[in-house]
Amino acid sequence: MGPPARLSAALRTLLLALGVALLALALCLVAFGFLVAGFCLWLAAHLGAPAAAAITGAALLALAALITLGGALLAQRPRAQAPETAGTLPLAGALLGALVRKSPKGALIGALLLGMLTEFLSPTLPHPAAKPAPQARE
Repeated sequence: MGPPARLSAALRTLLLALGVALLALALCLVAFGFLVAGFCLWLAAHLGAPAAAAITGAALLALAALITLGGALLAQRPRAQAPETAGTLPLAGALLGALVRKSPKGALIGALLLGMLTEFLSPTLPHPAAKPAPQARE
C-alpha cells in the first residue's frame, strides 16, 4: 500500500470518526434540549410559566458559567506526564481504544448490541410477558 493509499485510508477513517462524533454530539444536544424542556414544563406545572422560564434560564446561565470556568481552569493547568499504572482497568481501556481505532464501525455496532443484550438480560426491568390466552365465556 503506497503513501497516497495510506493517506486516503487515514483520511477516510478520520472522516468516519468525525462523523460519528458529530452525530453523537448532535444527539446529546437534542437530549439536553428535551431535558431542559421537560424541566421547564415540570416547573411550570408547580410554579407557573414566568417563574419556570426564569429558573430555567438562570440554571442554563449557571451551567454555562461552570463550563466556562472549568474550561479556563483546564487551559491554565500545566500538562503533566501520565503516570504508569498497573492493573486491568488501564489495560481494558487500551484494548477498547485499539478496537475503536482499528474498526470504529465494529466498535459502534458491538456497543449497540451489548447495550441491547444488557437491557434484555437486566433483572431489574420487567420483561414483556406473553399475552394470556383468552378465556372462553359460558
